[in-house]
Amino acid sequence: MNNQSVITSKNEVQQIGINKAYTSPQLPQNKDATINVRDRANDILETEKHNLVSYQIGINEIIDDDLRNVVINNRNNIQGLQVKLFICLSNLILYGEIFLQ
Repeated sequence: MNNQSVITSKNEVQQIGINKAYTSPQLPQNKDATINVRDRANDILETEKHNLVSYQIGINEIIDDDLRNVVINNRNNIQGLQVKLFICLSNLILYGEIFLQ
């Protein structure tokens, strides 16, 4: 990894030390029909996004305050899980490892 390079994204976000040519050794060089770690993480991330939308709809429609608080807590737990998974996926792409925190 080249820690002297600066990469600027389309949204003007800069990352230092990212080598565009770097590919994680855990990921295949050429995508094939097999499911790898990144595919699984992407699938789980997409499922959790759908779950968050469903919980938000439920929160908007629940009348009982106690039940609404339970659903809000569940939604917050899922959102925390989604953030951790997104960080793990980013670490896999950038560093070739999944760091669980």
